[in-house]
Amino acid sequence: MVDFSSFSESDGAPMAERVENMITMVEIMFGMNYLMEIQGRTNFAVGGNQFLFYNERNGNDHLSPDVYVALGVPPGLRATWKTWLEGKCPDLVMEITSVSTQDEDTGTKLRRYGELGAREYYIYDPLHTLVLPLQAYRYEGGRPVPLPVARGRVRSPLLGAELRVVGTYLRVVDPRTGEPILCATARAGTAASGFPHGRADADDRGGATGAYRGGDQGRGGGGRTPDGCGQGRRGGSHGEQGGCGTTGG
Repeated sequence: MVDFSSFSESDGAPMAERVENMITMVEIMFGMNYLMEIQGRTNFAVGGNQFLFYNERNGNDHLSPDVYVALGVPPGLRATWKTWLEGKCPDLVMEITSVSTQDEDTGTKLRRYGELGAREYYIYDPLHTLVLPLQAYRYEGGRPVPLPVARGRVRSPLLGAELRVVGTYLRVVDPRTGEPILCATARAGTAASGFPHGRADADDRGGATGAYRGGDQGRGGGGRTPDGCGQGRRGGSHGEQGGCGTTGG
């Protein structure tokens, strides 16, 4: 049992229940970071697989976003996100959902992120067990308003870019080329920000398995990730070991 009163950085659980979730999570973080860089943004943070604490008096009040993007924040890696230190909730939050987390991701978290000040929220189910595998929302006065999703594509007004389902995975799309940003492409632009690099070229058919060769299977199916990404993963609203993150700089 984790003692969250100390604002723990880990619960020791696997990063993801399935490899498909883990790959999607890491690919989206690489893609978001690359998008920020080609857009010329400097003060931003991209991360995920971490605790998000929102009550400085009670560490039990926390969420654990799979992916987040925060704009207008000082660069620097974070082990956790504490809203009272950052001055805000991340602007965009994404949950890579699974059967065991769908109710929370589409219910409690959908409401709570809006209450905390998030501007956009995305839910993606790589196994497509949800009737709507990709769901997107913007918040108005803290209330979620659906964004239009057509043929597995949605445009983020906040980022000025498209998210697109390609095969099993969700991809960030390069607004300059209209092509999905793959881990092998994004890694070339990540050195300055300190984001961990991928290892091998990923194919362009939605199965970016080349970037995740081999690897021991963790609990729940979490395999090896690109260098620097921990193998921790949430249980419900709870946080992760290590976490993956990058910042502008």
